[in-house]
Amino acid sequence: MNVVVLGVHTPSKSDLKELEILLSKPNLDFISIFELKHTIGIKGVVREIYNKRKSEIILNLKGENTEFLSLIFYAFSLITLKSSVQVISNEGVHRRSFLYLCCNALMLVSYYLKNCLLGLFANFQVGKLKNNIVELDMSKIKTIHYLKTNLWFGIKAGGSIGHISGVVNSLAKKYDVKYITCEQPIMINEEIVEILNINGTTAVRYSVPYELNQLQISNSFFKFIKNLKVKPECIYQRLTLYNFSGALYSRLFKIPFILEYNGSEVWIQQNWSKGLKYGQLAQKVENFCLFQASKIITVSRELEKDLIARGVEPSRIVYYPNCIDPEKYDNEKYSETCRKEYRDLIGVKESDIVFTFIGTFGVWHGVEFMANAIKKYLESGKAKNIKFLLIGGGVLFEKVKDILSDPVVRDFVIMTGVVPQKQAPLYLSASDCFLSPHVERAGEVFFGSPTKLFEYMAFKKPIIASALYQIEEVFNNPFRIGESDSVGNNDGVLFTPNNEDHFIEAIDLCFNLSREKRAGMGDLAYKLVMKNYTWENHVSKLYE
Repeated sequence: MNVVVLGVHTPSKSDLKELEILLSKPNLDFISIFELKHTIGIKGVVREIYNKRKSEIILNLKGENTEFLSLIFYAFSLITLKSSVQVISNEGVHRRSFLYLCCNALMLVSYYLKNCLLGLFANFQVGKLKNNIVELDMSKIKTIHYLKTNLWFGIKAGGSIGHISGVVNSLAKKYDVKYITCEQPIMINEEIVEILNINGTTAVRYSVPYELNQLQISNSFFKFIKNLKVKPECIYQRLTLYNFSGALYSRLFKIPFILEYNGSEVWIQQNWSKGLKYGQLAQKVENFCLFQASKIITVSRELEKDLIARGVEPSRIVYYPNCIDPEKYDNEKYSETCRKEYRDLIGVKESDIVFTFIGTFGVWHGVEFMANAIKKYLESGKAKNIKFLLIGGGVLFEKVKDILSDPVVRDFVIMTGVVPQKQAPLYLSASDCFLSPHVERAGEVFFGSPTKLFEYMAFKKPIIASALYQIEEVFNNPFRIGESDSVGNNDGVLFTPNNEDHFIEAIDLCFNLSREKRAGMGDLAYKLVMKNYTWENHVSKLYE
């Protein structure tokens, strides 16, 4: 009988091997609920599971935070009408009866009612309470409570992790910081962490409507900080969809509130995802946070303009680009032995020139554009000792994989999937050039500040980047494809956004540079990032 594993994400190669050993069953088939939800919707997921009902069904609930999804997984398994299903959890392998699954499905209904009530209550709160901004004077602040309010499932990686850890660790050098989170922290100094247990008496369990689950977490965070014996003098929160715990605490207890704004979460969901069923409520919550904030920290001029257009006073906005933590990302900390070890791990020779991209394969990253350009370049046969190392995963991962599956090109491409954040610097140290192929999308203004750009700069290698808004502003003296004549004292290579021929020309240029010229370009980028773009610079801007 065919074996189908229902999981949060498609497992990595190492996780797959571990599952096959644990279950003593090779050739497992997978249904990734989260990935399918983004592509075919919940109805599509239900249909996919129903079509597999004759197979043996196994639920994979192993991993951090997956217990919060257990009710949803049990409900999905009922679609197959099995008398029992096997469940893999952090405690081991169990068999759950149909009755057990039904009881949990009833609990799903109770959490559905809880979500609805929290939605009504949130609508009442953000509608009734008028904002009352509390003045912030950083010179008088000693203690800051940083609220990391969202939950991540699966391997955690991406620019936001580096951003969070960089800001928190740098704040902790100036202030008494308490980092409050409901999951295991990544790259955060352990002595400042406070874990909020959302598995207690008021346990959080994901239910439907799915987007309202964040209200459960918002409610838990508010209760937690409200009950702290040592009250914060200031709250810092990264904007999260439907979460207004920091803003509400600031409003009720007159505490200064710093909000980190990396773009409208409502706009992102409406334009880059499936949209929001309760968009009006989400917008009210977001506005409540924005207009309660003493200061709003943002990472690009475009976001600053966006905030002003929404009615935020310029005096409340602090702008500084994303940065790096030199303790975590610095070429000087990785030896030649380390570089060789990771090149051996990914299967490249010392003579190979490795072009690396790292990211979450989102629509804004330009990964589809990059894949088509790589394919075209490789089909030309210009380079033999070249490799393209693509690190990460996400919505467009499979599409990129399909584009690069052609026999002519696939031997030159290595796709690792998602790797743990702490391993990312090791892969970067094994590279020779870096790719940042962001695209301009019709009707949209690029508002991001790619963390990868600054991480690349710390590794002293040439960077090929799209000359897109604030990305272009990062470099002091870039070589511009189509404009510059010859490589001189350049700190990067810029190409016209969405111009495939320019991107290919940039790859060919860097591939044919001498080792010395590549090193020179990388060295200039390194000096630039260490001078201007560390998280201590970012935090100092807030203090000023």
